[in-house]
Amino acid sequence: MVDVVIDFLLENLKEILSCSHDFVLEGKDAIKSLYDDLKSITTFLKDPQILTVDLQVMVERFQQMAYAMLDLMDSSAIIAINKKKENRPMPHSSLPRKKKHDVLRVFNPSDSKLLVDFKKEVSSIKKALMDDIDNTKLDNLRLGSGTTTPYASGYQIGGTGSSVYDKDIFVGFEQQEATVKDRLVGVLKKRQIISIVGMGGIGKTTLAKRLYDDSYITYHFHVRGWTCVSQNYQKKDLLLSILESVVDNEDQLHGACENKLAEKLYKCLYGRRYLIVVDDIWDVKAWEDLIRCFPDDNNGSRIMITTRLEKVAMEIAKPEVPPHFMSFLSQDESWDLLQKRVFKRRDECPLELVDLGQQIAAKCHGLALAIVIVGGILEKIERKKERWTEVSERLSSYITTDDAEQQLMAILGQSYDHLPSHLKPCFVYFGAFPEDYEIVVWRLILLWIAEGFVVETGDRSLTYVAEEYLKDLVGRSLVVVSKRSSRKGVKSCRMHDMLRAFCLEKAKEMKFEFRQQIDWYGRVASPATPPILEGPPLCFHSHGYHDGEPCFPHLRSTLSSPISYIYKLLRVLNLWAVYLDTFPEEIFKLFHLRFLEIRVRHLDSLPSEISNLWNLEVLIINKENWGRVCIPRSFWSLVKLRHLSISEEIEFEPPSASHGYPPLLESLQCISALPASKSRMDIKPFFKRTPNLKRVVFYRGPRETKQIILPSLANLIQLDSFKLIDNSYGQPHLIIPRTSSFPQNLKKIALSGGQAEWKEMSKLGKLPNLEILKLRRNSFSGPLWETNDGEFSRLKYLKLSFMDLERWICSTSIHFPNLQQLLIERCQALLEIPSSLGDVATLETIEVSWSSHSVSDSALKIQKEQQNDGNDGLKVLVSNRIGEDDGTGILKSFLEDERFSIFTSSCPTP
Repeated sequence: MVDVVIDFLLENLKEILSCSHDFVLEGKDAIKSLYDDLKSITTFLKDPQILTVDLQVMVERFQQMAYAMLDLMDSSAIIAINKKKENRPMPHSSLPRKKKHDVLRVFNPSDSKLLVDFKKEVSSIKKALMDDIDNTKLDNLRLGSGTTTPYASGYQIGGTGSSVYDKDIFVGFEQQEATVKDRLVGVLKKRQIISIVGMGGIGKTTLAKRLYDDSYITYHFHVRGWTCVSQNYQKKDLLLSILESVVDNEDQLHGACENKLAEKLYKCLYGRRYLIVVDDIWDVKAWEDLIRCFPDDNNGSRIMITTRLEKVAMEIAKPEVPPHFMSFLSQDESWDLLQKRVFKRRDECPLELVDLGQQIAAKCHGLALAIVIVGGILEKIERKKERWTEVSERLSSYITTDDAEQQLMAILGQSYDHLPSHLKPCFVYFGAFPEDYEIVVWRLILLWIAEGFVVETGDRSLTYVAEEYLKDLVGRSLVVVSKRSSRKGVKSCRMHDMLRAFCLEKAKEMKFEFRQQIDWYGRVASPATPPILEGPPLCFHSHGYHDGEPCFPHLRSTLSSPISYIYKLLRVLNLWAVYLDTFPEEIFKLFHLRFLEIRVRHLDSLPSEISNLWNLEVLIINKENWGRVCIPRSFWSLVKLRHLSISEEIEFEPPSASHGYPPLLESLQCISALPASKSRMDIKPFFKRTPNLKRVVFYRGPRETKQIILPSLANLIQLDSFKLIDNSYGQPHLIIPRTSSFPQNLKKIALSGGQAEWKEMSKLGKLPNLEILKLRRNSFSGPLWETNDGEFSRLKYLKLSFMDLERWICSTSIHFPNLQQLLIERCQALLEIPSSLGDVATLETIEVSWSSHSVSDSALKIQKEQQNDGNDGLKVLVSNRIGEDDGTGILKSFLEDERFSIFTSSCPTP
């Protein structure tokens, strides 16, 4: 991980050199010389292929010295800031105000030996590089040469590819899929438990997921639910993950105890034909925790489990239903899968590469995950015989065992070696998340940026570059896409548990260590011997971990840590799972903090000391009690802030005559949540000081009675996304501002609540570049919506959720000429989907869930009509239908049944 350490050093040295207008910088020439020397060797140290054994030993010694230098510079900056602590931050600067005689002394006399030794080490490495690297390789590796190492040839940022779960790349499992599908939809009425058994990476979850999403399966079962157990689990989490799929409204679930959740799940499933998938189960105890929640009503319900352990499958499914054992792919199937992974079609491989490709496929020994990962390597390199020969030879050198799992880990090692240096820390960072954890992408990207892993490229924003990094990892089959966003990007992702295990091993080599100090429920570990807890949130120790040292002197980043253990050099602090009564004062000493997420029960005003965090880029506050949060004037000193999110309405303290106008927050791109009703805060001046906003969220709380008044957003020319959340039920209806009040480039609108009249919709329909529209919880209310000509000319994505709409009239396809995705969710009053939408040439998908049978039937009718016209491209997914045959009527007469007594034990006090 030496390249990351150098990046940190270069960043700090650059910041120190740029502070010369605020401090009298002592030893500026020495610092500049050190910066130049480090810059000159950075390119070489980022490529492991160029380092000889002797050089690697030097680099390891250099890395330890670099840690010491990094901590020394950070500590010096803190000392300088604390000396002038009483000075308030300058409006135009990210550093506190100082007098001319203030001195920033980075290296004290006692530190001179460390500086001299470090410079000698840099010079030694530089000389060794020049002596040991041949001229050809040296020329190829120079900055700006336009070429890369042989193993990175053909690499392009943002390459596309398929994850192991890609439905379009499904080879060798067809017969297995048909066998398990027959069991799922068979005529046997008794509830059955179907188990899929096989080693890690063989394709168990891929097969289960493909069956779970199969259109016939979604139609056959009234409800479906999915949960992933893994080796360490919490029963409550398993119940919640299933319930979120099978209940009408999951908003009230998270505060319930386990017994209440179990009872709720049983009631939701009773009388309905259900499919529940329990993925990656390791222990029978997990099954025993769940089995009583699954009623057997002799209606064809099924439970499908995946496990690596035959013994577990036999104990759960019993001899009456033998397990389905996953088989390895044959050599022909392996080659077919590799071709599809690399070339998308099996007949596109150049003839000169066929023999080599078959050899490479054979070395994966029929393991699907290994094949798609090797395919990720081949996709990124030049399609030349010598390049493929290198991969084949390196595979042979890596694989030195007959053990299939060890072979997979060896293949992962080669895939990792082929990663460009900037992707390696991003990949290893996935090890910080728990096994089978679904990672929200926007948070992951903010964390990567805060850690310094993302480098701005030309005029591309850091967010854009980070998204390209993630696309590249997905394209290499190292990260699995869990959910797609409305823009068809990655909304959430996961990592296969064997890949995560590899990340943890690689993290140890790199001196990155992940430790968890607080578990999911906020239980704090002992300070003397903090254990590893399997469950979010986590700790990220970038400089290593030492047992028995509660202060963690080299801890630079943490994804969760007790406040009393926080060390002052932290960059990332995420306390989202810890309930704090108030905002901890200790946080304001963390001058290097870039990312802060915190959960507090009571917060009426953000402390003015927030300005101490002059490096802060991301501030997320989850507030438990209702009420507005006042933001002090000192907030405007956070000139690096990019993302501000507070779960309740925020109100900025108005400027006073003595303070003058606050500075521009030109870096601020996202803010949530501004008040949606009239307040003492004037929004217009705020928008003038934040000209580069790209996403704005407005909010109205449950006790608010004032009319929703939205300001004009027309001057926010960068604004891409607008969201309104109205939780004030029964209050005055929302009035949509006129079309000219929105910026012309606005692409996404999401509205929740508000109860606007449907005639107001035309104002949104006239927005020229609107592509995504999400309507939820009666954001528009009334029985009839009739669209007009010329509206929604560029809309691609439309979602209706929890709406009381009954009739939707759309007489012609020109009303939504570019619509691609239509989602209808929990619209139980809606009678049908307009048939004219089937004639929209761009329409790709219609999804209907938790809605009436008539809506589901109208969607299927549209699909059939299109198929009759020769259009087989329209996908219709129907799930969780509401109607007379789903068993809900039976439930009413069953609520008093004595079988519910199994859930009636009292819940423990949280």
